[in-house]
Amino acid sequence: MRRLSPQTTAVLNALRAGATYGHAVMKATGLASGTVYPVLRRMETAGWVHSTSVISYTIPGRPPRRVYTLTA
Repeated sequence: MRRLSPQTTAVLNALRAGATYGHAVMKATGLASGTVYPVLRRMETAGWVHSTSVISYTIPGRPPRRVYTLTA
């Protein structure tokens, strides 16, 4: 069995605690975006996380945000 890295464990715990956006995960873990987003991408590829795009109509020109949720 493969062990989880401390960064992956931190991201997983942040998602379990309710963080939904990548920025919220960064704030909860103290990790940089260059660490958080690759971990989220790997977790999504592995089927641990599902993400959806959400368009913000309150801030014109803002790119869609991704909402991350743990899978069952």
